[in-house]
Amino acid sequence: MENTLQKEASLSQTVELGLLPEEFEQIKGILGRTPNFTETAIYSVMWSEHCSYKNSILWWKTISGRLTHGFKTGLKLKDI
Repeated sequence: MENTLQKEASLSQTVELGLLPEEFEQIKGILGRTPNFTETAIYSVMWSEHCSYKNSILWWKTISGRLTHGFKTGLKLKDI
């Protein structure tokens, strides 16, 4: 029996995980292929409202100029 977690994720699975169809297309662009279910689930968690880097990056950029040098050294912000 084939492992269903490694099959390409479908749009309906993506929506069930809380991602928008546009976000699914963005993930495909980032990876250069259709993600499998596990990868899609990981993006769903990373981009959720509660721990979303894509939302918090704006706030990090706002405060980055006020951070101490030691902390700022390790801070790498990347637009996604």
